Amino acid sequence: MTFAYTINAALNYAIRTAVAQCGKSRNFSRKSSLTRETIIRLLIGAEGGSLDKILHTAGIEVTASAVTQRRAQIDPAVFRSAFLALMKTARAARSFVTITF
Repeated sequence: MTFAYTINAALNYAIRTAVAQCGKSRNFSRKSSLTRETIIRLLIGAEGGSLDKILHTAGIEVTASAVTQRRAQIDPAVFRSAFLALMKTARAARSFVTITF
């Protein structure tokens, strides 16, 4: 298993865990390609620059406005929870550099 694969698997687990902990929300109840997981992954992977360019590169066919509106519907605690879950996994596996606060 490569280092990049290990980090990716840990990140995916952390995001799924954080999203599951936040529960169902009326804002995300309709069928949409912009799920909480998709938005979080998109924002983590964004390299800066134009949001339209980032969406095009990611292959997500929605407007920048839709992403901005969906982002506003996600509680910042979900992002924190995903980050803390990733760090917890990293510390348990001792496979990444440990970051302390």
